Amino acid sequence: NLNTWNKRVLFVSIAILFSLAANWVRVFLLIVIGYYTDMSSSLIEDHEFFGWVIFAITLVPLFFIGIWLEATEREKNALSKDCDGVDNSAKPIQNRLLLSSVMISLVCIAIPGSFLLAKDNLAVDSSYTLTPDIVNWKKLAINLENRSLSNMSGYSHMLKHSYYNDAHDTLMFNLTVYSDQSPGKELVQDTNKPIDTGTWKIKSKTVVEIVDIPFVQVELISKRNGHSYVVLYSYYSAGYFSANKVRAKLSGLAGALNGRYDGSLILVGGRCEGACGQSTVTLVSFLKDNIQAIKLSIDSLVIPK
Repeated sequence: NLNTWNKRVLFVSIAILFSLAANWVRVFLLIVIGYYTDMSSSLIEDHEFFGWVIFAITLVPLFFIGIWLEATEREKNALSKDCDGVDNSAKPIQNRLLLSSVMISLVCIAIPGSFLLAKDNLAVDSSYTLTPDIVNWKKLAINLENRSLSNMSGYSHMLKHSYYNDAHDTLMFNLTVYSDQSPGKELVQDTNKPIDTGTWKIKSKTVVEIVDIPFVQVELISKRNGHSYVVLYSYYSAGYFSANKVRAKLSGLAGALNGRYDGSLILVGGRCEGACGQSTVTLVSFLKDNIQAIKLSIDSLVIPK
């Protein structure tokens, strides 16, 4: 709605200053929250919504500044009309009508699209059989935990099972597959969390290698009951393993060469009785026995026959 370039440049400059200030405030507050909560606040791991709140608050004074700048232009146009008898006030009104029409059109397009996206997410295949079968471990009739270790969405296939071996060791196995990644249905996206920090507090995190495959090893504490768990997870994207989500995202570029656009999260977890050493050994043993079988099952699912 601003007609003169000096007002436009001034408004954009002010907006840039506000955006910088908002980011400084966001980072400062996160540091303070992390310091006073000993890095235990859920905002440390998942601060996207917090950033949007700061952004929304910052927009409020910006709107008032924009209205004030527009008002100064109207006053100038009114003075110009008094001097030369020409009405220059119609253009801002036309601009507002155009902007309103564009916004209404975008809303009308976005609402049906959101329903289609929600419907598509509900229609995913929730489970499938691993081929070949898991060896040296047997599937329990019921899962050990009814809560999820991860928070993933937009997947094409999800498998959650609990297993035990002859030594009566038990573990949870989660496999989340994105057979053909696309916007909103990607292995690595802002809404996907390998560890659901709303349910779990991360005690420690490190990277280990199991049969030359990198895994993230995480010790967790349940926020519900205080129980300790250990988890091992790895990304498998376009045929490449990675323990880093950035590398997993970049691995997706290999799809342009090998024709694969899939991504999967492989995760095993177990409850710790005291220290997590024995539980970690159990998880490592499971992966050593079956990681190749898991890889082959993903490949057989996503690679075209």
